[in-house]
Amino acid sequence: SQKFNNLKRVEELLQSQYLRQNELEENELEDAAISGMVTSLNDPYSVYLPQEKAKAFTNYINEEFEVEKEYAGLGVAIQPATNGGLVITEIFKGSPASVSNLQEGDVIIAIDGVDILDLSVSDIVDKIKGEVGTSSVLRIERNGKTLTKSFVRKKIFIENYSTVSSEIKDHILWIKVRSFKSFTSRDFKKILRENITDNSGVRGVIIDLRFNPGGLMNVAQEMLGEVLPDGSIAVRLYDSKELEDIYYVDGSADYTEIPLVVFQNEYSASASEIFSAAIKDYERGDIIGTTSFGKGIAQQLFTLSRGSLKVTTSEFRSPLQNIIHKVGVTPDHEMRNQSDESYFYEAKLRLK
Repeated sequence: SQKFNNLKRVEELLQSQYLRQNELEENELEDAAISGMVTSLNDPYSVYLPQEKAKAFTNYINEEFEVEKEYAGLGVAIQPATNGGLVITEIFKGSPASVSNLQEGDVIIAIDGVDILDLSVSDIVDKIKGEVGTSSVLRIERNGKTLTKSFVRKKIFIENYSTVSSEIKDHILWIKVRSFKSFTSRDFKKILRENITDNSGVRGVIIDLRFNPGGLMNVAQEMLGEVLPDGSIAVRLYDSKELEDIYYVDGSADYTEIPLVVFQNEYSASASEIFSAAIKDYERGDIIGTTSFGKGIAQQLFTLSRGSLKVTTSEFRSPLQNIIHKVGVTPDHEMRNQSDESYFYEAKLRLK
């Protein structure tokens, strides 16, 4: 093919003409060329992963990695914020973050006077972690205001950390789902089974997907299968040729009658949007919050002789074929930057 003649010619010229031949590294040249090709797609979700990064990422998506059981730090769950920085998605109980009165939704923009907007997530996490007893100062944004919060690092134990937690309040089961991991549907089903019984008095369910960045599509299918009837569509997938694959819900359908609402916000993405879009399309319950993030595309990881290529291969749409990517799922009732109490009050009105 003549398509890459220029690329081959540049490689030949560099290897024959470049002044500092001893600085040329073939693997680095190849990595840079591939990265350039992928970057030209202007798709933030398609990336070339050189060998070292590919190994770490493969371990991550296969969930083979061991999450640190303990570390010294702030005691929060975080994810990239829409406008840079890191948004706090959860505060661990008894952590330095809770003592410093940090809140879910706070966006960290600087650590010890160093602006973090252009740093990678791993670099930022390294700055937050440290030795027990050391302190740092965070600059955060909260509801349009900039605040300063200091914290002292302490040992954080996360052995019992789960992606799903619940409480019963005024006979309403409030289930918080933080991400869609392989074990999330198991824990979700267990909570439903243990709390919704003939004599439990539970009269409605809240499924809280705020700050949930997504995860595994099949887990969303399984969870939808508990609350939607058999035969319901969970999601539609389309490839580059617009060929459609329909994925159906996959669960017990034991909880299709109980009143339901879903909480979401602008950080609810991917599998979260699959879940809320199906609930909305089937009119199974009201969606409360803000329009979701709008990540309606899926990626595949292809292994190369050195490194890997993560590339967008499909788009997913709702059961009624509504586009999610760059659009999001719109709520039935909009609530922005409200307290948990306000969300709960709104849910109670809809769970009668």
